[in-house]
Amino acid sequence: MSKSRRKISTSVAVYALLLIVLGILFLIGGTGTATHLMEILVTVMGVALIVWGVLSIAHKDVTAGIIQILVGVLLIVFSWTVIWIAYIMTNQ
Repeated sequence: MSKSRRKISTSVAVYALLLIVLGILFLIGGTGTATHLMEILVTVMGVALIVWGVLSIAHKDVTAGIIQILVGVLLIVFSWTVIWIAYIMTNQ
């Protein structure tokens, strides 16, 4: 088996294992777990965008950096709104 083929198989197995663990967490914790997980994911995305924006500014792309930082801050500050919009969009 080639090296790239083995890497793909390993990543699929890890992804499947993570989905199983996530499903078990949802079964045990109920909807509160889903809400907290979404909140954590939105916060992590906001922090990642802020870091990405700072790196963009460091690489002399000031406009993109400022936009990324603003979107990251908005994601963190308005995380409940983002989660609510995502919930409404998935239930339509």
